[in-house]
Amino acid sequence: MNTYDTRPLEEALPHNLALLFANEILLPDNARDICPKKIGPRIISFPDTKQILKIGYGITRSEAEAMLLVASQTSAPVARVDQVGEIGDSGYILMSQLEGEPLADVWPNLSLEAKDSLIQELRGYLQEWRTLRGDYYGALGYQPCQDIFFKHSPMRKKSKSCYGPYKTRVEYNAGLKSALEMSRPPETFDTRDESLLQNIETLQDPDIVFTHGDLHRDNILVKDGKISGILDWGSAGYSIKDREYYEARSRARNPEWKATIDSIFAGETDVKVYSILEELDRELVVYSGF
Repeated sequence: MNTYDTRPLEEALPHNLALLFANEILLPDNARDICPKKIGPRIISFPDTKQILKIGYGITRSEAEAMLLVASQTSAPVARVDQVGEIGDSGYILMSQLEGEPLADVWPNLSLEAKDSLIQELRGYLQEWRTLRGDYYGALGYQPCQDIFFKHSPMRKKSKSCYGPYKTRVEYNAGLKSALEMSRPPETFDTRDESLLQNIETLQDPDIVFTHGDLHRDNILVKDGKISGILDWGSAGYSIKDREYYEARSRARNPEWKATIDSIFAGETDVKVYSILEELDRELVVYSGF
């Protein structure tokens, strides 16, 4: 459990966000930052109304739209979206507070039967939202891609800091190649890069599916042996079908959970494609480190 921050809310929010959105959000006196040590957007609890305010730099309407889409088109448990706002590069989402504990906390103490039940339930939700098809690669609302391959720090200046949205797989692949080029200092490209670029060209599956993009155990809530919530849709969007498996597995630091991800996506993965994406992801941080 997180310890509530006892600082006044205005102090808990960086960049005077409380004032920035003062005309839109009524902040209760007992509102508390429930993740005071978290870097990035603030997660604020409204105890009386059982709501959560996610607010800060990088919070976009696209995330709320992803939650609304999943809530309306699947049975996956997501928070109810109550209010959304954006000003410049900052935004907020006021949503219902879901009950449950993070799967990472309860997983070690679960029986094999309980684990298997949760695996089957998660697989079902994944299959549901993977049936949602788009006609572009990018975040909802025809916004830039949030895939990890486009989020690493560049080593060169570029005209814009985002990639996409893209209409075709050819354009998406071109974006991957551009990200790789931008990850190198000027005049730094070798035969290894050329080989990787050629491998990217072989990725031609045109299917565009809806993806969560950040499916790790802290984003899955469990209550009474069932999945009670799936959190953090900030990376969600339409993408290649291999993205969900790759990003979920790459974030699986626990060996058992990594094996679990393999079982959830059994029969749907391509080892060759995964190896190309893994090499790309690794090469993207060779110079920047992140």
